[in-house]
Amino acid sequence: SAERRGELHPLLEKAVSVLIDKCADPHYRVVHEALGGICALAAAFPHALEPHLERCLPAVLSKAHEAKDATRAVAHTALQAVQQAYAPDALVPVLLRVLDVNQPRVRAAALGMLGSTAHGAAHYLQHQAHMRQCVSKCHTHLSDKAPELRRAALSALHSLHEAGGASFLSQVAGLPVPAQ
Repeated sequence: SAERRGELHPLLEKAVSVLIDKCADPHYRVVHEALGGICALAAAFPHALEPHLERCLPAVLSKAHEAKDATRAVAHTALQAVQQAYAPDALVPVLLRVLDVNQPRVRAAALGMLGSTAHGAAHYLQHQAHMRQCVSKCHTHLSDKAPELRRAALSALHSLHEAGGASFLSQVAGLPVPAQ
């Protein structure tokens, strides 16, 4: 009911903040439980997690490349829960903002998630301004010194091309000639 939702909202806000903070904990079990909590919140209370996606995704994406297999597995499960809880059209703008994070591994993972989300966001990407922003963000990573970022950017651009077709081509044609 609406009354119960109003009671839960402040508690869920606190829980989301704590879970995001605990993703950076040095102990892997704490991180594991925090990722599990994010997974559960995405499934049960996506409205509570949505305003925090810009903070949450970098925390989860950074753990997707962790050394421990168990942590990586739970991070991938949390990412899948987020992708199931939110429409691709809602995730793409958040992922584009995550690309501004100053962590190459997180940016590479965000580019990978952008690539896997692009097909579902074809309607969103048909708008020239949205595609322009995606192409621009991906294009800047093609010249990065990290090969992982370059590969992820190329893969994301390929997915954008498949999802956007003519919209993608018109944005690439608008790039300066050496960048094309």
